Amino acid sequence: MESTSTENSSIQLLVWAFNDTLFGVNMENCLETKADVEIFPVPYAKPYIAGIANLRGEISVVYDLGILLKQKKRTFQNREMIVRLKTNNKHFSIIVDSITEVIQESFLNLKNASSYLSKERCQFTSHVLDSELGLILILDLEKIYDA
Repeated sequence: MESTSTENSSIQLLVWAFNDTLFGVNMENCLETKADVEIFPVPYAKPYIAGIANLRGEISVVYDLGILLKQKKRTFQNREMIVRLKTNNKHFSIIVDSITEVIQESFLNLKNASSYLSKERCQFTSHVLDSELGLILILDLEKIYDA
């Protein structure tokens, strides 16, 4: 997570659903959400790269979390809802099913993912949050970008 924390501080998380799982990222890392985005396939790309999208004149690489996280293989349409993200000046996008909401939580409520998830599930997850919405997996954007 790209943020400094103290015991009394909180974090705003963008939460979305994908393949019946809730995911979240720090709002500081969210550039935009956009529906009905046309994704263009890229020949010879890694399997988890859905393609590229033109977002306001900028080309963004679009990741398919279903393949990256080894969940069921997802068949996406050419037009999808995406979340455009940034981490350490690197920009990319992730396909989502739907945006759930933005929530504010205390850093104290975030738990280390390795205490709750299998080693495979922790590969791209830094923390988990047991919220009123359900269990939210907080993604490690650096690890996703560098996959």
